[in-house]
Amino acid sequence: MRIFLLAFCFLTAHHSILAKATSLHLEIGNPQGDRAILYYQGKADTITLKNKMADVTMDLSSSFYFILEHGKQKLEFYLLPGDNLSIAANTTGFLDATFKGNSAPYCSFLVARHRADKTFQAAYPSFRYPTIQANRFFSMRDSVRMVRERALRDFQSVNPGSEEFGTVEKALYEYQMGHELISFVNVNLKSGTTSFPTMVFEYCHARNLNDERVAYCPHFRQFAVSYLAFISSNAFYGLEDDSAQNYHELELDSICVRVTSEKNKSIILAEIAQQVIKDMGSSDMRPYISRLEKCCKDPKLIASFRKAAARYEHLYPGKPAPDADFYDAQGNVSSISSYKGKVVYIDTWATWCGPCKREIPHLHELEESMKAENVVFLSVSTDKDINAWKNFLQTQHMTANQLHQSDDPETSMSKMYNVDSIPRFILVDEEGKIVSANAPRPSSGEQIREMIRTVARSK
Repeated sequence: MRIFLLAFCFLTAHHSILAKATSLHLEIGNPQGDRAILYYQGKADTITLKNKMADVTMDLSSSFYFILEHGKQKLEFYLLPGDNLSIAANTTGFLDATFKGNSAPYCSFLVARHRADKTFQAAYPSFRYPTIQANRFFSMRDSVRMVRERALRDFQSVNPGSEEFGTVEKALYEYQMGHELISFVNVNLKSGTTSFPTMVFEYCHARNLNDERVAYCPHFRQFAVSYLAFISSNAFYGLEDDSAQNYHELELDSICVRVTSEKNKSIILAEIAQQVIKDMGSSDMRPYISRLEKCCKDPKLIASFRKAAARYEHLYPGKPAPDADFYDAQGNVSSISSYKGKVVYIDTWATWCGPCKREIPHLHELEESMKAENVVFLSVSTDKDINAWKNFLQTQHMTANQLHQSDDPETSMSKMYNVDSIPRFILVDEEGKIVSANAPRPSSGEQIREMIRTVARSK
């Protein structure tokens, strides 16, 4: 099989070099099926294994990083133009892979780096972060970075021509450290810590978000996304409008200001796209897309946002509420239109969902406090195990109208309201029109109370 591949992490050549025929031989012990995947520059190619082996040929004009994935194992490797690289790996652990070819020293170096990462992460997992002082964690993490840089210099001293590899590797260590510092801060913020040494933020602020050589590298993407989210969260905190739409618009503005490279900007926006759609899809995304068009020049990215947003247009505020069906524990069938004339607040949940169950006491309080309003509360289960749902109703003494979504996928809440995560709360007005297909949770307290009162008073 002949394929032409670019890099997972692209290194820009100092000067134009003619492409050289390059080959890759893979041998995977204890294979989990006959497919493997090569990731490169945001893309992926599927490789077919025959008798545990595969041969790939390509024309390369510059050195590249690749990611090989098979089963649950991933292996990062590096390939020089014109090389004949052989990789022997076993699904018991890809970090025990062996290499033959001119690229082998680079590949072995990357394996050693990943082993060192695992050792550090095992010693200081995120759940232990709050037990370490911030300046101590910074010092430890910086020491790891310096040890790796020394190992990199040693590697370069015996591998002439590895200057470009060394430059990018050094940058990746810095992005990796930046990502772990942001993770450290986020974990400690959740535990109540509010003060951190300035060196933590100075280090993160100093990282370059416009280095196109590392644009597709995981450490860069992880740092860029976490750092920009942190900056956006700080700007978002305490604002009166705490909607997901306002947050993501702040996040988009932050990306547009700080990332001037169109390539890097597109990669970062693509990285957050799924979360943006998940959080905002049921809102009117047109203002966000309009903002995106001013920020980004990537027509494919904008088109993908438009396509994803189109799935939710029928759920925009003011649209007729899709008439999903449900039934109660006795089998009585009803639908959303059955409650026309009342404001309807729908809780879409499941018995196995922890966040859903944590909202139940707040839902009880909300229902009790709004008895005087023209509002009905529906709890619509998405459980696949109907008996689990019925048993939960009996043991937990549930209030509100306890319903289960239709067994017909086409008329279910999940299908008609694009419910891809729960809990999800939906507010419908007395005329049967959507107020919000992603309404505030009961735990928002006065926010959802005032929203319901406003809808009820406006009719």
